[in-house]
Amino acid sequence: MKNTEISKTWFDKLAKNEPLIIAGPCSAETEEQVLNIAHAVKDTAKVYRAGIWKPRTRPGYFEGVGAPGLKWLQKVKEETGMLVATEVASAQHVDLALRHDIDILWIGARSTVSPFVVQEIAEALRGTDKPVLIKNPVNPDLALWLGAVERLYSCDIQNLGVIHRGFSTYEKTGYRNSPEWQIAIELQSKFPNLPLILDPSHIAGQRELIGDLCQMGLDLNYDGFIIETHNDPDNAWSDAAQQIEPETLANIVRNVRAREKTNDRSEFKSQIKNLRKNFNNQTHALKGVSFKVKKGEFISVLGPSGSGKTTLLRSINGLETIENGEIIFNKNIINNYTLPDVQRKTGMIFQEFNLVNNLSSINNVLTGLLNSSSKFLSMFYLFTKEQKLNALQALDTVGLLEKSYNRVDELSGGQRQRVGIARAIIKKPLLLLADEPVASLDPKAALATMQLLKKINKEFNITILCNLHQVELASRFSDRVIGLSNGSIVFDDDAKFLNKNINKLYS
Repeated sequence: MKNTEISKTWFDKLAKNEPLIIAGPCSAETEEQVLNIAHAVKDTAKVYRAGIWKPRTRPGYFEGVGAPGLKWLQKVKEETGMLVATEVASAQHVDLALRHDIDILWIGARSTVSPFVVQEIAEALRGTDKPVLIKNPVNPDLALWLGAVERLYSCDIQNLGVIHRGFSTYEKTGYRNSPEWQIAIELQSKFPNLPLILDPSHIAGQRELIGDLCQMGLDLNYDGFIIETHNDPDNAWSDAAQQIEPETLANIVRNVRAREKTNDRSEFKSQIKNLRKNFNNQTHALKGVSFKVKKGEFISVLGPSGSGKTTLLRSINGLETIENGEIIFNKNIINNYTLPDVQRKTGMIFQEFNLVNNLSSINNVLTGLLNSSSKFLSMFYLFTKEQKLNALQALDTVGLLEKSYNRVDELSGGQRQRVGIARAIIKKPLLLLADEPVASLDPKAALATMQLLKKINKEFNITILCNLHQVELASRFSDRVIGLSNGSIVFDDDAKFLNKNINKLYS
């Protein structure tokens, strides 16, 4: 199957250049419940969803009302004018759904995982012009997901789309299902004409995270959202914790539409999403911190001591573990598997320099390559000629070539910080993290250090995230300033607006 063979016409006609909102309860429970929710969401959503058949992991749980619920969906169409959608998991389900003129069908994650089930459903749908959406399989397997799409396409079903609902993992995370954004992004890059719908309800597993996930989806150019919505979520018959009220749905849709949307995916390769960190289960260092980073930006993070600035940078570099949220670096989520690669592409500059005093400047710089060189060789500082030349070039960049073989305890504070910067840039990082790089320096050395960082930022197009206390330095050298207070972002704006926002930090 080639992407050029897939038409997005059906979706464009339906969505009309806006995110497609599909909303309704996880399960149809009663006719009254179905109709009440439909009337409550009809002004927010274009498509009404309700589960008629519910595949449950273990027997004994509510498995849906079955075929009678299809008549309730017909009434939704009659009374509200909305399109209606439901999940099908067998040929019998398909037959009943088509007989009741259900407008959109989707195949669930537990069905997508089985090629035999998908083939059975595809044969039952053969030649239909009803749109069919395929959820990702339970496990992170892009080939299996695309294989399901191909089976349906081979049965002459051309109005296709996919739903990203996250992936099950044994390891517990802050989400019910791990998003694994990179899998969905890879699918979209291969098949940009295939509509991509985000299911934040199943990813989150808790209603408090749904709004942030929707914004993430919009930033990543998803085509729409399927959101579980209930008039009494706490008493829902299934998945109560992840359902939201109609009013909350309206607020989420209103807010995400109001924010910036870009068609340039490369602009937002790195993001922080809903980052949370507690110490000793008492001190809340980070409270749902979220922001996005453009390549080549110089971002200063301002805030009083204890605001969470250092914890933020250490979390990005894997030096602190996080309780919740996601860090996406160069389109990849930072986890145990991707962290080594992230650390190789990230440079860290410390307030207290973190140098080995009895070593020369060049050997301190070479320690920046420890993650990318043989551990045995680097232990004895047996670096290659090329690596040594790179170290000398880094020292030349920071203006310390003549001090290459001086012990660092012979250098001034400003010079030692320059060695620290050289150590950070020797591996040609995509991102520089600077944690209070001028806090230990006199005003003259501090100014020189910031000028150097700005030079590196511009000449090498290296993104810099820099923690500072000094408002005047942040205003002078930053493209953008993020203000942190008590673990939360209180402002995030162009540096030229810093002065009018500064009271938010210290009030």
